[in-house]
Amino acid sequence: MWGRKRAGDRIAKAVADLEESVRALSDAELGRMTGKLRGRLADEPLDALLPDALAAAREAGRRAIGQRAEDEQIAGAAALCRGRLVEMKTGEGKTLAIALAAYVWSLPDSGVHVITANDYLAERDCTWMRPLYEALGATCAIVSREDGRAWAMAYRADVTYLTTSAAANDYLIGNTFTRPGVRPQRPLRRAIVDEADLLLIDDADYRANFTKKIDADELFVLYRNMARMVARLDRERHCVVDGRRRLVTLTDEGVALMEDLLGVQDLNQATGPELQRALDDCLCARFGYEKDRDYVVLDGSLSALNRATGRIDGVIGFPDGLGHALELKEGLEPSPWRRLRATISHGGLLRLYPHLAAATGTAVEERLYREAYGLEIERIPTHRPVIRIDHAPLYYLDEERRTPAALDRIAGCRAAGQPVLVVTASIPQCTRLSAALRDRGIPHETLTANNHRHEAEIVSRAGRIGAVTLVTRMAGRGVDIRLGGDDAAEHETVVAAGGLCVLGFDLFENRRLELHMRGRAGRRGDPGESAILLSLEDESTAAWFTARALRQLSSLVKNGPLDTKFVISRALLGSLDKATQRQEARALEKFRGYEVGDRQTVEIYRLRDEIIDDEGRSQDDIDGALSVIDELWCEHLVALDDIAAETILHGLSGSAWEARYRQQADRLFLALRARIDSRLAEDGAS
Repeated sequence: MWGRKRAGDRIAKAVADLEESVRALSDAELGRMTGKLRGRLADEPLDALLPDALAAAREAGRRAIGQRAEDEQIAGAAALCRGRLVEMKTGEGKTLAIALAAYVWSLPDSGVHVITANDYLAERDCTWMRPLYEALGATCAIVSREDGRAWAMAYRADVTYLTTSAAANDYLIGNTFTRPGVRPQRPLRRAIVDEADLLLIDDADYRANFTKKIDADELFVLYRNMARMVARLDRERHCVVDGRRRLVTLTDEGVALMEDLLGVQDLNQATGPELQRALDDCLCARFGYEKDRDYVVLDGSLSALNRATGRIDGVIGFPDGLGHALELKEGLEPSPWRRLRATISHGGLLRLYPHLAAATGTAVEERLYREAYGLEIERIPTHRPVIRIDHAPLYYLDEERRTPAALDRIAGCRAAGQPVLVVTASIPQCTRLSAALRDRGIPHETLTANNHRHEAEIVSRAGRIGAVTLVTRMAGRGVDIRLGGDDAAEHETVVAAGGLCVLGFDLFENRRLELHMRGRAGRRGDPGESAILLSLEDESTAAWFTARALRQLSSLVKNGPLDTKFVISRALLGSLDKATQRQEARALEKFRGYEVGDRQTVEIYRLRDEIIDDEGRSQDDIDGALSVIDELWCEHLVALDDIAAETILHGLSGSAWEARYRQQADRLFLALRARIDSRLAEDGAS
């Protein structure tokens, strides 16, 4: 009904034309709006109801939560309802726009999932928007594990807020049931993804795993012995480490040493899959993963860190073998060994929704969104012009020169009443800068994975007068930094001081992450500025330049910082854009490769459903056609892991690992189906 060009503007105007008539409705009449609109769906398509539904939702927001959606938020909601990936800058009100779209998508009465980055944001947004939904006669809920009954009921709400981890885990759990009609989730229909760049790109290859404990004494011994042998390897002589992909391979000298330690003549021919997997895991744990960059140790247990956000990935964790190798590296008590029973990637789970929309503050990887998820980008203009000043990166020779310059800049901002948000690359860097600030007598707050439970309250104070806040990477994602907090007078004081100043201490892996960092300042027309202070000693900085270029830069910055706003700045932006394109291509390659395993998961669950729904079978018979499938599927998952490890290593030589993996995975799956059919036929005959 609505053409793509300027559709948002036309819908916003149509909603504005309805605003006066909707405002005349009583609260009771507004509360019956959901039933009225659902009644119209019998004769009209959903998009025909868009202006009426959005006008009602705008009025409900005004009455229930004191927020009237701006025209730009209406346009964003309309784009979401058309299945777009919507780019709305930080502070432009994505949460309300998503709620408006979720209400519209809930009208067919099949449920809509609003999927966000973490449990805090899911609970915050659900609590915040619930009065809006209820004012319209609709329901919303959050998926929570604390109450099993409420957990199942949450999926029956019109709008359900949850994380990708929860959605994926519950999808796997629901497909372990052996009786019809008892799954917590309804069939997946519609989902709106917030923080799309994080969930659809950075975290897309994370996997939800359904496991069971097993007796694995032999595996514990194998990994303990392998870890001791790997500890004798020298990083420089015996290994080649790909830090970005966390892959470690042995040099010829390393292979010879491992053959000697293992007592074998040929490392590749004489080792079985379990020993090879243990070697790969222990190599990665020893040389590919760093404490306080990739994981932290808290209260005697190991937790993974998300490299894009600096947050703890408590739900995801590490695969069993790698997790145990890391525990051995850190001298921790090993956790119980578990056997994989089911798995699906987060990206694969999101691709199962027939209707998918998403929102983000920074949409850069257009090709990836289009090819992996079928999402076209629609950019919504800001309500007010962006007046933030983005300074070009400054280069310093070393840390001894950069840190004092940063302290001077922070002290100057604080003295003027301007709040400062400092984004560091790692926990150790954040800790060192915090110590330097203390020595200088500058009060500040620090947010890392070690105190992530206080993230929301720390970030919410980051816009107060003269506040100094240190964070690792993009901690605080999804939490709005309001100048002056909720105090209008203080807001004006901070605005007069120049708004939020964001200082970056790292070159990010791609252009999108840099833009996201800078975009924390200058929300909704507020003033602000951003700058990046770099040291040529930093590994992340040096990696962008050749050895010759680094020598030239070093000679230029000996007597002071180098302002890169001209040639180097443009070259750096070009490098960041190229890095984004390379990462986009690698991500698409991974999507195409791992998609085959996700597709096989869906196919196995379809087969289970056929058996469960067969009314001609007794329950004993169903429990027995399912135990066979589950047993053989578990064996298949182990085989898939083996060929994934083998083909990815094969791909390091430049060959097309993705095509090789798909071919071998498809061959394995055909063999699995033949084995299942054979076993089911045998059981039926007996």
